[in-house]
Amino acid sequence: MLLTWEEEFRKWKVDIPFHNLNKPELSGKENTLAVNFLKNVAIVDGIQMLFLYSWIKDRSIVGISYNLFGRLAGEGVKEGLDGKIRRVLLENPTLLVLDEGHTARNDHSLMWNALSKVETQRCIILSGTPFQNNCGELYNILCLVSPNLVGRMSSKDHGDLGKKDGRESKSARRRWASLTSSDVNIRDIKAIVDPLVHIYKGTILDKLLHGCKKALVVLKPTDLQKSLTESIQTRNFLERDRMVSLISVHPSLLLQCYSPEDEGFSAYWGECEQLKLDHHGGVKTRFLIELIRLCGALKEKVLVFSQYLDPLAFLMKQLKACFNWTEGREVLYIDGQHDIKQRQLTI
Repeated sequence: MLLTWEEEFRKWKVDIPFHNLNKPELSGKENTLAVNFLKNVAIVDGIQMLFLYSWIKDRSIVGISYNLFGRLAGEGVKEGLDGKIRRVLLENPTLLVLDEGHTARNDHSLMWNALSKVETQRCIILSGTPFQNNCGELYNILCLVSPNLVGRMSSKDHGDLGKKDGRESKSARRRWASLTSSDVNIRDIKAIVDPLVHIYKGTILDKLLHGCKKALVVLKPTDLQKSLTESIQTRNFLERDRMVSLISVHPSLLLQCYSPEDEGFSAYWGECEQLKLDHHGGVKTRFLIELIRLCGALKEKVLVFSQYLDPLAFLMKQLKACFNWTEGREVLYIDGQHDIKQRQLTI
């Protein structure tokens, strides 16, 4: 997500340095004095310190992931250099922008508690799904957008209490829970939320995205797939679950993960070997190949997810062989073992 923001600033030629705190590389836009100082001293996490110093001294933006912010600005960090970094992150922001802001919706999380202590009154949350059928979580998000929300709500019950008074926070939360427990109070809820929410009603998404259509496709397994599935019923649940996943994609996947001596497979080993390069041998592989043919005619893109990595690697080989495709051009691959930069480049 941060790399996307970084790329947007570069694309639109915005003359404001963007310091990615999660990226251990200099952009060339850091404060010159700080760069020269860093060359002469050895400081653990020196790059982060350089970014923060440049951010404080010059007009610039710091990008940081939610997890890293929770770790650097959390309650448990108060002493030494770590304590200074925490204070910088909490005391210096003039404007706080939370992309995918619904991520910070759990008030028991380290992340939410750290964000709630940022001292700026200016906070923007960007989210396509701020309300996820949980009124308590929506309240937590609204508290980040408007720190004064707690005071406004609790004053109805307790008069004018101090902002950090624990009684005020509990009172406001109780009032919110009471309001959202019944449809009768919908106008009151709307009055609270309306000043804080701005909805983009543009048509760009309507033009580019045609809506989400879901279809459940039931595939009939081959005789070999049926036999292999029946032969593993005595295995424990976790192993059986993985085996079924492999078999349903293509029987030859078992060759990569098990040996011919494995109980129940020896009778089918030769047949699996013969089908290795035949995509018709697995019902899911055959279906995917045909689906891609149809989508190719319409110039549509196909995105394939898998719970396990072996089926993905197998499908890559099948696609390259079947369509004479080159990885990195017609067919792309990402998994959790790729570094962030490689994943972003692929996307």
